[in-house]
Amino acid sequence: MLVAVGIVEYGDRVLVRRRLPGSPYGGTWEFPMTPIDFGDTVEHSIESWVFESAGLRAHSGLPGPAFDCKSLPGCRFFPVKMLPESPKLATTGPNVCKWLKIKDLRRIKMSPPSVMYVKQNEKISFLFKKVCLKTP
Repeated sequence: MLVAVGIVEYGDRVLVRRRLPGSPYGGTWEFPMTPIDFGDTVEHSIESWVFESAGLRAHSGLPGPAFDCKSLPGCRFFPVKMLPESPKLATTGPNVCKWLKIKDLRRIKMSPPSVMYVKQNEKISFLFKKVCLKTP
């Protein structure tokens, strides 16, 4: 399965969402991620998810280097750095999304795929250099 991962930044904050109870890693936090539908682009997949789930219009750059996730065998992740037009979140629906300061990521339990992204992507890792991420 191919998965798009959005790193949505607004100033010194990043967008995270809580995984639904009963889903794999339920209750943990993660960067927005969604399967890439056949014929769709990585960029469009994550832009659509961010708009539908968080109510944000965010524009993406080019995808970063893809990586495999040990905790989800068979998945290949394609990270995309995104910048929103504004920070206002829609808070309706099953997805709980919020802005967190990068330094506060160490205070929440993040899903293993999100932790792996931080560890494997050099372009964002410098931001999290001193952040000790928790996993379930």
